[in-house]
Amino acid sequence: MEFRVALMTMTMGAGLEAPAPPTWPPRFHLMSWQTDADGGKAVNNHYYDWLGGRSLIEIASQALDKSGKGLLWDYERQDGMSFYYTPMTRECRTVEMGVGLLPPDWLPR
Repeated sequence: MEFRVALMTMTMGAGLEAPAPPTWPPRFHLMSWQTDADGGKAVNNHYYDWLGGRSLIEIASQALDKSGKGLLWDYERQDGMSFYYTPMTRECRTVEMGVGLLPPDWLPR
């Protein structure tokens, strides 16, 4: 910890600027893992498509497995509409979020 603070102080004192935040590619896939407050695990596959104005998040969690629902698909559109679909039970719920997708350059803004 002390080393990081000293290094940061030396860098700031040297007049070096922080690197510019990256811009996302217009399309990508990423996987993430999460743990909820009860210790349950989830694996998320995120398919981001700025050019197509859509994003799909496939959520596989222990909580969904325990409830008999299996996967959850979270389909988000640029117009702010989101659809939550559970293939195993064929349930679909729509939610008007009021905001669209984050643009690829949201970090530098």
